[in-house]
Amino acid sequence: MKATLSIENIEIYGKVRKRWVAEITGITKNNKYDREFIVCKRDYTKANQRGNRGIYSWYILESEKMYEVYRPLNWSKHERFLCKVSEDGAIIKITEENVKKWLKENILE
Repeated sequence: MKATLSIENIEIYGKVRKRWVAEITGITKNNKYDREFIVCKRDYTKANQRGNRGIYSWYILESEKMYEVYRPLNWSKHERFLCKVSEDGAIIKITEENVKKWLKENILE
């Protein structure tokens, strides 16, 4: 099953706030995640006249994979979380313990 995740591109003083989605592919020696960043599709249909709000980046996520997401919530706050896609196509936030368990069972065998 696949799901789509949208992240608004929020611009502050001419700079777009950082946002990304990465598939977790393993773990490094430093106990951090090996990641492959996903390319997004941009949607300008809801953009305001100045182009600093309403532009969205769309990411396609697949079930049986784990993801790390970094997205702005507004001009001053951001959110970073781990997630997966359920069998019915819902995006579910998960804990770091769940990711490490999944890595041991599926990737690091």
